[in-house]
Amino acid sequence: MNIALHPIESRMMTVQEYLSEFGVAVFGERAPHARCPLCHEVLLLIGANSMRIPPRFSHRTRTRARCPLVRYGELPDDIAVTVTAQPTLARLQRAAYFARWQWHYGLMRDAALAPSMNITRFLALAELATQRQLWSIPALNLAYVPYILLAMAGYLPGERGYRRGGSSVRFWFDATVRDVADLHRKHEHAPRLFRAHYARPRMSRFPMQTHLFQLDEVRLDPGYLDRPMPLVSAADVQDCWDWMSGSGT
Repeated sequence: MNIALHPIESRMMTVQEYLSEFGVAVFGERAPHARCPLCHEVLLLIGANSMRIPPRFSHRTRTRARCPLVRYGELPDDIAVTVTAQPTLARLQRAAYFARWQWHYGLMRDAALAPSMNITRFLALAELATQRQLWSIPALNLAYVPYILLAMAGYLPGERGYRRGGSSVRFWFDATVRDVADLHRKHEHAPRLFRAHYARPRMSRFPMQTHLFQLDEVRLDPGYLDRPMPLVSAADVQDCWDWMSGSGT
């Protein structure tokens, strides 16, 4: 990978920034280790002395971390929702979410997130939120719900092309977020969300870590609800209204 967490500070850095900051200490293996942006484990710098391969960050060989960036490791568990069902609260928060559904839908379709998002998938994710009891979380920050749903969505269609956006994208929160409640707690460093790009697999339906070729940090922006309503097609509006009428929202 070409980005990592700074060894000490809470900021991302590229391989070139790491080399520039720590200089010759890198080549003598005296520099502090960068950290994985997702699992926060130590990363090694591979290829710093090579003339054949570009330098990159990598986990230690045979690492057992459950991290999406470990080539042959296990994936972490899906983000959890640990809450007791509260039907009245759930109904109120779900209704509040759909009162601004155009904003949430517009955010999820943004080029920096999931531009392939369509109204059918958007509504399916809202139903998933109901099944997972997301609406029952006390004081749920509705501005974060689209990000949470993207992290729950699994693999989503990427942009067209084998190496241009990949065939799939998947969203992962870093190690500070294992439960949705973690997003509502105070942290020394703010939680991060990442979009992983995967090339098209030849022998399987879904990609694996070996198909990962790019990782982007996603800026969590709750301010989108304060901006003007995004444009939504008449067909999407009709589909959403039909679905809400049938689901009792």
